[in-house]
Order: sequence, then C-alpha cells, then structure tokens
Amino acid sequence: MKGYCGLSVLLLALLGSPVHAACDKGVALRLAKAFWNEHKDFYYADPAPLKALLTPDFFAVLSSEAACNADGEVCAIDADPWINAQDGEVSEPVSFTLANEQEQGVTVRMQYLFALSDTQKEPQTVSLHFQKSGDNRCYLMDDFIPPGDGSLKQRLRQWQSHNAIEPQ
Repeated sequence: MKGYCGLSVLLLALLGSPVHAACDKGVALRLAKAFWNEHKDFYYADPAPLKALLTPDFFAVLSSEAACNADGEVCAIDADPWINAQDGEVSEPVSFTLANEQEQGVTVRMQYLFALSDTQKEPQTVSLHFQKSGDNRCYLMDDFIPPGDGSLKQRLRQWQSHNAIEPQ
C-alpha cells in the first residue's frame, strides 16, 4: 500500500497541474522509475491498485492472469519478466533512457545487470511502453517487453485465448 500511495502522489505531482500538458519524456522516465521502484511485483500481485496506471487493455490481461493464478496455477507468466528467468536478480547499475517517442506514446528502456551470482553478471534491458491518455493522466503503461522476449501483453493475450480465459 505504501508503494501505491507513493506512486499516486508522484502522479498527482507530475500530472495534476496545467504543466502536464507538455507530457514530455521526463514524465515517462519518472513513471518508469517509479514503476520499477514501487511495483516490481506487478506480474503476480493483484493488479487492482495499478488500474489508474495502466491502459484498460493491459489491466484486463494482467487481471485475467491474476485470476488464473489465484487458484495456485502457473498460467502464462512462468518467470520473472524483469529478468525473463526464474533465478537471478536485477543488479546495479540500473538506468532509464527514452528509447522511442511517438505521437501516441513513448518507450522507456531500463538497463541493468542481470546477476545469477556475485561473479556472473550480464547486461539486460526491459522496455516499458507508455501510451498517451486523453483523460489528463498523460501516460498509461500499455505493455512490458522482457529481455530477449516479445510483448508481455501479447503473450498474455495469446495464452488466455488458447486456454479460453476471458479478459477481466
């Protein structure tokens, strides 16, 4: 709950004034950093606290995944998407850069060292796609691209469709 409140305050500070009209890349970078710092567990936690931060489409597929997991099942996500593995962790340095800016949104890349041990580390990247929102929130997260993998949203959709799971 503390992380959700912190991100909510950040969003209000960033987007709650007329200055947000610029909806610049700095906002997207700050949102990506806040998402990493406060919602590392987004892929297995209840997505309800994230609803205001996600596009309806991304929220729906994450909600369906959470409902599937509620029964103790392993569903579409079988590894930590931050590292695209079951073992290992994100290690410093962690940096965020704007990778792509389009009229509809932006992509922010998070670069870090993937650590399997103290001596075994390699650079990896995840991408967070943000879509511009027309309701004064500037950006909403629309997709997550794990290292060396395609769209998490697309993978969830395909798995849910193949397994006849309805979007939430």
